[in-house]
Amino acid sequence: MIDILALGEILIDFTPSGENRQGIALFARNPGGAPANVLAMNAKLGGSSAFIGKVGKDAFGAYLRSTLVNSGINDSGLVTDDAIPTTLAFVQLDEKGDRSFSFYRKPGADMMLTSAEIRWELIDQCRVFHFGSVSLTDEPCRAATFEAAAYARQQGKRVSFDPNYRPFLWKSEADAREQMLKSIAMADKLLHLTRDFYQLLRNYVTLTDFYSSTSKAIFQAGTLYIDQRACDFCVRVHDAAAMAAQAAASGMYLVFCHCTDATRGRTMDIVAAVTVGDTQNIAIGKNGIFYDRQGHDWDARVTSVIDNPISIGQAAWSPYRKMAAFIEEKVRSMAASKESKLTESATAQIDAKAESAAAATAEAAAAGPQATPAAQPAVSSAAPTTFDIAKFAGIFAAIGMAIGFIGSFLTSLGREFMALAWWQMPLCLLAIFLLISGPSMFIAWLKLRKRNISPILNANGWAVNAAAKISIRFGNALSQQADFPL
Repeated sequence: MIDILALGEILIDFTPSGENRQGIALFARNPGGAPANVLAMNAKLGGSSAFIGKVGKDAFGAYLRSTLVNSGINDSGLVTDDAIPTTLAFVQLDEKGDRSFSFYRKPGADMMLTSAEIRWELIDQCRVFHFGSVSLTDEPCRAATFEAAAYARQQGKRVSFDPNYRPFLWKSEADAREQMLKSIAMADKLLHLTRDFYQLLRNYVTLTDFYSSTSKAIFQAGTLYIDQRACDFCVRVHDAAAMAAQAAASGMYLVFCHCTDATRGRTMDIVAAVTVGDTQNIAIGKNGIFYDRQGHDWDARVTSVIDNPISIGQAAWSPYRKMAAFIEEKVRSMAASKESKLTESATAQIDAKAESAAAATAEAAAAGPQATPAAQPAVSSAAPTTFDIAKFAGIFAAIGMAIGFIGSFLTSLGREFMALAWWQMPLCLLAIFLLISGPSMFIAWLKLRKRNISPILNANGWAVNAAAKISIRFGNALSQQADFPL
């Protein structure tokens, strides 16, 4: 089933791109066309899309077709015209930044779509049929568009119409008004548009659905199950570079995963926020399971992590874990260094013995049989190796002093602690704990209060004009951690 099928213009927009060294204006090639833009955004939101239209048999047409495919849009309804070139438009910006368009469309390939070229089975498979007014300016595309819209209505599809009035494309204002009124009559009632607009406001302006405990926002792609927890704040990654540049500003502990659906042969990338539990077992390469909003399961593998505090409790134990990791690393490093030195020493001794034996054999062979004593027992002239403790006396003394100092310090500390009143003992332990963990907990508290999802949504192309903050209490609701039975 196709979520949205759009029919209409797809063209090249040449937009201002500075000037060259001679001061001549430069223009950048961009894919354009209002119906195609609707499909591109629908695909970004995870919906399925298909397009019906026409391009020329030229480099621009090939570029537009590849853009549809790369955006995840079904291009089977895109027709190529062998004679008419792809439609072009040059965009100009005035002093206020308002746009004006100059179309090269007399004719353009998009105008030449006929009813015979429409893939009617695509309309049968869609939920929503969308079209705009630009395809109504000229024949034969006008007749083909009305016929397709009427067929969609007959098949019980929801019909969407975008007026998108461009005065310079119409023969007269009266003609434009007539065709648009006819199109509005074919579209669904305004009530449906109001309902969808209300949903858009709840998800991208007030974020009511996101903060609700009974529903999920549109941008939440599903739930990631990883390391004994379920993460509900999962967003699809459409632009990896933009997400990598902006996601850290969210202040959240983020896990990036590459997801694969082997059954349907699909892949996608997501980013999930971890808001409860610990992170010592989360690392690049760890596997998990992702369930999308439709209930499909995906194999997920961690590709990168953005490290930030998860909770004040985690921050409280962080100094001790870091200290333990530091000591473990130092012990491992010292052991590896010692092992390496022992291996090198043993190898050198073996090589020296082998060279000495080879030299002795060579001398005996050169002296001849006369120089070889008859049946004389071999006597080693090397003195037996003995352990000289005097060489290590300084090291043993230093180790003994260090152990003695540490022991005396701990004994003194224990004596002082036991001398305290019973009610002073827990206060003393609490003071030591706060002295070590207090700074880490305070920094974590400051960071947790500043967490917000705006940078993540912004990286996906949404203009979010407010800081959508995540409080500590609400953050705990975005992830659930399983408890093992006692």
